[in-house]
Amino acid sequence: DELATLRNTLMLADKPFDLFGQSPLFQPGWVETPNLYLYGNLLIMNLAGISLTSLKLCSAIPGIITALALFGAARQLFTRPVALAVGLLCALASWPVRLSRYGWDATAMVAWLSLAWWLILVSWHQRYRWCSYLAGLCLGLSLYTYVAARLAVAVMLAGLVVVWWRRAARPAVGTWWTLLGGLAIATLPLVE
Repeated sequence: DELATLRNTLMLADKPFDLFGQSPLFQPGWVETPNLYLYGNLLIMNLAGISLTSLKLCSAIPGIITALALFGAARQLFTRPVALAVGLLCALASWPVRLSRYGWDATAMVAWLSLAWWLILVSWHQRYRWCSYLAGLCLGLSLYTYVAARLAVAVMLAGLVVVWWRRAARPAVGTWWTLLGGLAIATLPLVE
């Protein structure tokens, strides 16, 4: 998968710009990789050069972002030692390490969803409405990374509604609207 993704990343430079399109992994009709993920890889390749290191960075960077975002989310809910344990467990656990070593675009989905979760918690606890908007953008951008994000975003939103409904956390109504606004803006290209 890593080599096929590298090939698609390098071939993307010769194609017309299409941020929200898909590129077949091996051949047309096969699994497709979202161009948003490939453009992120292309940025890394342009900055670091084409090498084994830059190829590994394409998956390692989302893994690092995920561990940091989960640390931040845990810090909103727990003490610093517990948050450090969460971040370290994410950084060292088998699944995140394996996924990030194989170069799968699912690593980008998990990174965007982790950022969204952290920003949602910050917006609820610190009352920063702009964090809610950014969380909506992150949820929307995750939809361009891996097909399973559609289900993950739906489950995440349903879980937030349940938490709100059970009065475990009651953010202002405006926080919900800014979250949904960010999500709607990020998903507009999907409507076409």
